[in-house]
Amino acid sequence: MNSPHSGHRERMRRKYLKFGPGVLSDAELAEIALYSLLPRRDTRPLAEELVLGHGGFPGVASLTRAELMNIRGVGEDAALFIEASRALAARAESQRHDGAVIRTLSSARRFLGSKFTGVDRELVLELCISGDGRAVACVPVHEGPFPPEKLDLTVFVSPAVRAGARTVILAHNLVNFTGAPGSLEIDLILELRLSLRALDIELVDYLIFFNNQCVSAVAAHILPAPSGLRDYTAIPGSLASKTGFTVRTLPEDS
Repeated sequence: MNSPHSGHRERMRRKYLKFGPGVLSDAELAEIALYSLLPRRDTRPLAEELVLGHGGFPGVASLTRAELMNIRGVGEDAALFIEASRALAARAESQRHDGAVIRTLSSARRFLGSKFTGVDRELVLELCISGDGRAVACVPVHEGPFPPEKLDLTVFVSPAVRAGARTVILAHNLVNFTGAPGSLEIDLILELRLSLRALDIELVDYLIFFNNQCVSAVAAHILPAPSGLRDYTAIPGSLASKTGFTVRTLPEDS
């Protein structure tokens, strides 16, 4: 007997096969992922609760198995599926970035700047670096205005722990940058630095990208300069006066 939801599922399936996952909303993509796991249930309400009710995929990714099972409609099998899918994605992302050497802030700027090419929405990326200076993961940890009113620091801590990182650099792209980071943004960065340090992980810098420029929290004396890294070179004063604090570019590697 066909599921009463088979007509909707077939339409969603054809949409996916014809146009690919890029045309689907986050909730629709989660809905399709749950089809095989819940063959006779309407997965749309559960998908919307998971994605829309927890701040998008980064929020879902931060949920533990126990937290997932506390959501109505998510049993042990569904929680295991989501947890395993998250682990597979994290491992694939980590392996894709293996080999990129990040030993100076300028190399980090180039690496992270390339990730924002063509991105027209506000996004925060977390670059996780191993003890020998190699990128082991670069994952999106937040989308939209930053910082939000409510944000769980585990969203930032978990990727670094999973990747086995020794150092972390956050990068935030702004389509329109009109001033210095706000006090809430600075407070969050400092609080995150302390949380990571408790796990023997160092937050090296927080970079803001805008209009082909890069603002560094280290250069602005918001974060202390890491040892062993090159100094910064000041850029034209007009930009510094625009932002309200010292804005500097990073020197190119020789």
